[in-house]
Amino acid sequence: MKTKALLIAAIFAVAGAHAADFSLSVPTFAGNPAGRIRVPVELSSAAGLASIRVQVNFDPALLVLEDAQAGALGKQFEFSYLVNAGTVTLMFVRSTNLVSGNGSLAELVFSANSGATTDLFSDLTIARFEVGDSTGVVDLAASKSLQTINGGVQISNSATIDNRFNGMPDAWEELHGLNPLTSTAMQDSDNDGVPDIMEFAFSGNPRQPDARQSQPKLDSATIGNSKYLTLGFRRPVNYGAVIYEVQESSDLIHWTTRSLAESLAASPSPRGDGTEDVTARASQPVGQSKKQFLRVRLRW
Repeated sequence: MKTKALLIAAIFAVAGAHAADFSLSVPTFAGNPAGRIRVPVELSSAAGLASIRVQVNFDPALLVLEDAQAGALGKQFEFSYLVNAGTVTLMFVRSTNLVSGNGSLAELVFSANSGATTDLFSDLTIARFEVGDSTGVVDLAASKSLQTINGGVQISNSATIDNRFNGMPDAWEELHGLNPLTSTAMQDSDNDGVPDIMEFAFSGNPRQPDARQSQPKLDSATIGNSKYLTLGFRRPVNYGAVIYEVQESSDLIHWTTRSLAESLAASPSPRGDGTEDVTARASQPVGQSKKQFLRVRLRW
């Protein structure tokens, strides 16, 4: 996984084989017992297709299918679905062949049964995969190569499950009305100038323009007998894959990076609501440098 990084400026600061013609896949994702679990059904190509029929089997003793929604690719078709015990059949139809397209056909929205416990697993098996064109041929399998890749759902107690590795836990995205399958770290859902990854990292709300309230704030504090420039912020106790680093400079050109752990002015202070207050300080007291600038860098 490629590490990504984002600087939060505190200029507050003084501071081989032949590929199949059509490959259908379902991933293996993790989910919490009490939360929603969104799983995509993805198609490598829909070029030349006017009908697609997919059946996915799951364990009804573990999972409940709350909904099935057309994905970005599936929206190019008329979409419908049928649910039976442990089975969902997805149907996609259009009057003309699709010229090109690939990606998410559908999103399956599951929840775990109330009795589900951690470490339980349900296979998601593609039991049926048929494709057709506008001639009315229901199944092109005789002339085309079709491949299926099965997945599953793992029940986990982790509070930081991030199935798409965008830096933001799926449960946090669901809580704030974001789709964990399509949201990105750098999108700005409330148009307040703060990317959603920063909203998460600093305990903001991606649906409310709260940039002033959630961003790191410059201050100073006396530690020992010396006064230090500080940068304070609020973050989730369960911050997942996000790495916080403190950078300081005397000229806004050359920056020195330190881990947050070695930059703390004091131990984080829990608020009792799943968040904690964090205060980082400069490495040198105020006065030892003509200018001091602090900023926070996020990596995930």
